[in-house]
Amino acid sequence: MRWDLDALGIPDGGLSSLLSAAAPNGGPLALLGAGAGDPDSGVAAPQLRVYSASGEMIRGWPWLHGRCVGLGWSGRHELVAVLESGHALVWSMHGARLAEFGLGAACEAHGLLSAEVLPDALLLLGKDCRCYALHALGSEAERRLVPLADPRLAAPPTAVTAVEPTAPGGVPRALVATSTRTILLLDEREVQDQLLTSGPFCHLVPSPSRKLAAASRASVRERKRSNDTEDAVIRLVAAYSSSTNALHVFSSDLARNLSEFQTHAPRPPTGVVWCGSDALLLRWGGR
Repeated sequence: MRWDLDALGIPDGGLSSLLSAAAPNGGPLALLGAGAGDPDSGVAAPQLRVYSASGEMIRGWPWLHGRCVGLGWSGRHELVAVLESGHALVWSMHGARLAEFGLGAACEAHGLLSAEVLPDALLLLGKDCRCYALHALGSEAERRLVPLADPRLAAPPTAVTAVEPTAPGGVPRALVATSTRTILLLDEREVQDQLLTSGPFCHLVPSPSRKLAAASRASVRERKRSNDTEDAVIRLVAAYSSSTNALHVFSSDLARNLSEFQTHAPRPPTGVVWCGSDALLLRWGGR
């Protein structure tokens, strides 16, 4: 399906000037107007709009909150917006406000740089260069903030992405790309340096879950050694190096560089996304 961006009121900067969040499996698309929460943007009244997968607007309403650092859909098709101030807002796809809550003293004290919305959790990057996981997003009684191990970074990461827990109710981990050209894996207890030298990486994108039949040979050998069951899920990680302008695809443990593609582009892409489990789309420019 092809959308008419002009009919949707997309500004000249294209989708890259907006915050966007698409629900999986043909679900709704949320677009947050340029300059939302930024007093210096010059935009008087940014809008948060929800569209169906066919491009019909379901609901739109004015954005009356602070700067948004993360937008996404929960596993219950609820729209979650994370604010720089360390707070979160939750709406139904029809615009009904469902919840508003603080994300914990550490996030509220330091503020947030970015946030990733998972089906039942949030991965948060604070201005103190620490990562936090908000566990049990959908349950007010069980919701809690879990600080991940301190990577002791001197500067903000060049990219951060979540590693979703394999067990229900688990706490997500974080992959953190640093200016020292490597990637760190953070959980609640420790920081594991993956000892890479091909960075720094400006995009980190885990693949969608997929079955063994679609996995690479290297991942198959890795899985056999670990004695996983036949329906085990195998994931890959795409990483774009801003120093070499090359796209890398690593095994799930980052131990193997399974593929490398030199783009010969003059600058890094504005976006990297998986198309299914076997292809990647890189985007440059606005539209």
